Amino acid sequence: MRASTWAAVAAAAITLMTTGCSPKRAGASSPSVAAPVGTARYDVHVDPWFSLHSFAWNAARNASGLKLRSRARIDDVDRALLERPDIAQAFAPLAAAYAPTFDMHPLFSKELYGIGLAASLDRSQLDPALREALEAFMPVYRTHFWPRHEAEALAMKNDLEGALDRRGDRMAAILADSLGSEWGELPIRVDLVPYATRAGAYTSQRRIVIAALDPDMRARPLEMVFHESSHRAPLGDRFEAAAEAALARHGLANERFWHHLLFTASAMAARDVPGDDYVPYPVAVGLAGGESKPWYDALFAVWDRHETLEARADAAAAMVAANEGR
Repeated sequence: MRASTWAAVAAAAITLMTTGCSPKRAGASSPSVAAPVGTARYDVHVDPWFSLHSFAWNAARNASGLKLRSRARIDDVDRALLERPDIAQAFAPLAAAYAPTFDMHPLFSKELYGIGLAASLDRSQLDPALREALEAFMPVYRTHFWPRHEAEALAMKNDLEGALDRRGDRMAAILADSLGSEWGELPIRVDLVPYATRAGAYTSQRRIVIAALDPDMRARPLEMVFHESSHRAPLGDRFEAAAEAALARHGLANERFWHHLLFTASAMAARDVPGDDYVPYPVAVGLAGGESKPWYDALFAVWDRHETLEARADAAAAMVAANEGR
């Protein structure tokens, strides 16, 4: 899909720049770029134990037969391996150990978050049954799953760090300027794992987690790590208030408007990616379509006409309200 296609889908005339700069808004000054930090902005990890935890939790949930939210798709290669009788037998105790966590989410559950943290940093803190099951399955994981998981994660790490060196500082300045905020404490820890959640990534208390086997994540690592960074304080502190104020002012309701704002901010900051075949994440995966299309159309259309996050949210809400005849 070419840039002209995503602009048409978004119903906004957005120019992709090949010079490493976003189009200047009327009356806007270029954001100042602080001393470059490049790859030092992020501390990127590819850890076998945290990868095993992420893989096992997602695979066990999927195999449970329960109706569970946010189930990540396990790819064909891993599903075929898990169906082998010898591997299935070895995996069964680990799946059983994770069963009490199936209705948890790593973003919202302190318990599940703590399990992931302990798995990678200090397994002595784990429940003994889960620790024993993880350690028993690790030789199987290292033999059959980890070589591919590690290779994919290291390839993504290389792509991400290369993009950070080339464009990260410029994009970081654009994003902070557009949000009227600051980055806060650096570096930010990023863990690349085979599977995260259905969304492909999440940001919890101390780390960003991104699925290296998710093709949409792999295709745009820079945009996605900046998107996830926008969930953190202080960079993303103003999204919810800006969305709520705009909705209230125009008599609208949309509990996801703040997240539309967040996705749009990182997508617009990614416009300096060289080449004309780059498709921002919300357009590529269909988030900017369906019921959300009027909101993204409005945000894309008004973004460069305004200076602040609040003004952009208000203008987009006003456009949606006008289109609804309010």
